[in-house]
Amino acid sequence: SPSPSKKKNISRNQSRTAICYDPKMLLHKVPVNHPEQPERLSEMIDYLKQTNLSCRCKNLDPRLAQISEISLVHCVEQINKIKEISKINKKQVISVIDDTYASKFSFKAAKAAVGCLLKISDWCLKPKNANKSQTKIRNGFALIRPPGHHASSDKSMGCCI
Repeated sequence: SPSPSKKKNISRNQSRTAICYDPKMLLHKVPVNHPEQPERLSEMIDYLKQTNLSCRCKNLDPRLAQISEISLVHCVEQINKIKEISKINKKQVISVIDDTYASKFSFKAAKAAVGCLLKISDWCLKPKNANKSQTKIRNGFALIRPPGHHASSDKSMGCCI
């Protein structure tokens, strides 16, 4: 690791790493003893702020994914199933399958999670700004929940809706 005197002072516009996060994702609720708690995400955000790592990254504004984007991976029936759960009482948590739960705000949280992933992807794939005032984003980290890596196109599973 470079000595402190050799480290560059990197501004947000010069960073090659982007991060994206949306506080809406903290609204996804699960049972109290479930491992996929909101604190998993909020503690990562706090750590990035406390260590000033977030200041060394390009912080992207989050966006909600459109249904048309989500339906590129998930079937309409699965999307509608999770969307329907958003009509329940805000204190309720519903078991979708085995260890996978959803609540009133899970659909919005999932749209925020997908939106953050898409935003990072867009920035990493876009060419360097034509006026060269910004460094090209080379990689990114989307801090998201609910997770989605276990869900299939037509089924929730493994904490992923």
